[in-house]
Amino acid sequence: MKSRPTTLRDIILFASFLGLILVSVFLCRRALVDIHQMTTSIYEDRLVPTALVVNLTSAVYRKRMMLESTPPAEGAPTVALQERVKADNRRVDSLITDYVKTKLTSEEANQLRLFQQQLSDYNKAEAEALTRVSTQAADVYSKTLLDTFGQLLNSLNKLATLQLTVGEDVLEQAREKTRYILILTALQIGLILLIGSMMLQRSVDE
Repeated sequence: MKSRPTTLRDIILFASFLGLILVSVFLCRRALVDIHQMTTSIYEDRLVPTALVVNLTSAVYRKRMMLESTPPAEGAPTVALQERVKADNRRVDSLITDYVKTKLTSEEANQLRLFQQQLSDYNKAEAEALTRVSTQAADVYSKTLLDTFGQLLNSLNKLATLQLTVGEDVLEQAREKTRYILILTALQIGLILLIGSMMLQRSVDE
């Protein structure tokens, strides 16, 4: 049987299929890089900040509980109490500094600024309660302290909720990229099978 000569059309067709395969491979590689960045972001920019929010909540609670369990004595508060409060404040400031270093959305940044302002108000009220010479230990239970403490906890809860929401969004993006890779892989397999069948047909014709 006389073999069919290779035409320009055949060459263009094969080249087009090979080009599509190469393009799909490149797109798969880029999608895999994106997925790697997303999974890294979930850890560094979501799990780590969530742990920091938990530690911040614990530190704020510890500040409040310590103040309530060891209220200023009659007259000036003890130096030991003031030093413990300062140590807790340094701990909170250190956690906030670590949190700021993470990747924040605009909503998270706004909520963090609100928390910092509320923390500043709480610390001022706390310092006033600690430095006031008073015979009433109830200063540490003042309405200002209680209100600002409640605001602090509310802001921390919102920050934790935002971490969960943004983390879910990133996870969904990673799922979409995975589905995208599966489609490209199916396309590659289809093109390879098509090229193989065409080459087999040519060998039969020959």
